Amino acid sequence: MKWFDKLRGLVRRGGGAAPAGAGAAGQRQLSDAERAYFERADREVEFEKRYMGELCELEAAIMTVFRAEHELTDRQVDNALEAVLDGLKAKELGRAPRVFNLTPREQKVYEHVWEACEVLQGGEPRGGERLPNPFPIRVCEVPLVVECVKRVRKSIAHWQKRGGAQAYLEVAAEHLGRVYRMLARERQG
Repeated sequence: MKWFDKLRGLVRRGGGAAPAGAGAAGQRQLSDAERAYFERADREVEFEKRYMGELCELEAAIMTVFRAEHELTDRQVDNALEAVLDGLKAKELGRAPRVFNLTPREQKVYEHVWEACEVLQGGEPRGGERLPNPFPIRVCEVPLVVECVKRVRKSIAHWQKRGGAQAYLEVAAEHLGRVYRMLARERQG
């Protein structure tokens, strides 16, 4: 059960006497804002489930750089992803991408993520050192790749608020590490 499902249950159960406007069995009706919040959370979780492979492809590219560049920060990753998003949108619109002044670390992230975006669009990996994506991926059109990059940026913003300069990178590394260990155990037994 997801955290918002638990919260939704608490709101619906209510406590004590039924408040004014309560539904059947003393359940408090959700306000429009609460309903919108839960619907948005449901859509986000559904997106993550549906496009797990595509999101992991992007995160594996980021983690490849993080393994080599331990001083990489969430902000640097976000700057690189902003440049990737601009490049994808430029490609879709048939215009030249804007010029970004990326640091060497940001440029490395940009190159790895751009390659992952090309793979998601049906291209072949160029080779070189990169973490494998343990999930199957489907060939995506540019708008879906853009949505996946935006979702990663949203995750960065979320974790940055909660834990500092490398919070997203640490959480993503832990998550992918768990996935790789789980898959290795499944292959052994």
